[in-house]
Amino acid sequence: MIAEAIGEQITLDEVSAEQARRFYRAQGGFAATNADFLFGFESYDGVEGVADEPHDTSAPDDDAYLTLDQITGTPARTFRQWAHDHAPDFT
Repeated sequence: MIAEAIGEQITLDEVSAEQARRFYRAQGGFAATNADFLFGFESYDGVEGVADEPHDTSAPDDDAYLTLDQITGTPARTFRQWAHDHAPDFT
């Protein structure tokens, strides 16, 4: 949808975690420093080779978790609407 909004074709290449890790390390800076963590080769505790367990992201069924439209009184924009609104940010 971002490609549609900016009128360009965007291609994505699927790579392995190891390929992505090598790419990030080659970038330097934050990406290189955090490549092992970002791709699951290191846990949050810094233990190499041990990935963190996924967290339960399901919210309990109670009123403590409201949806955007419940909070703002209007429905959220679709991703398509957002992409069109922000097309200049990608050109």
